[in-house]
Amino acid sequence: MTKKELIGDLAEARHMRPRDARAVVETLLQSIERALTEGQAVTLRGFGRFEVRPRVGRVVQTPGKGGRIRVPARLAPVFRCAPGLGKRVSERASH
Repeated sequence: MTKKELIGDLAEARHMRPRDARAVVETLLQSIERALTEGQAVTLRGFGRFEVRPRVGRVVQTPGKGGRIRVPARLAPVFRCAPGLGKRVSERASH
């Protein structure tokens, strides 16, 4: 599902103008982004948790040339789905 499709679903489900639904989705995404860039986790009960985790630096092999390059340590956003969501997705996929 794309952001455009999500906006369309929200507009239809809540009988909103697409412009208003777009504003809601954009505000939600901006709030999540702001929290993550400030090092905060975002928990949506029943859906999942967005958080920032450190990734260690490492040396990797380049695919084409066979050389090695150093990938620096960094912070990476991660998402963990709620147990209920994971179960529903798994059950849906097995049918």
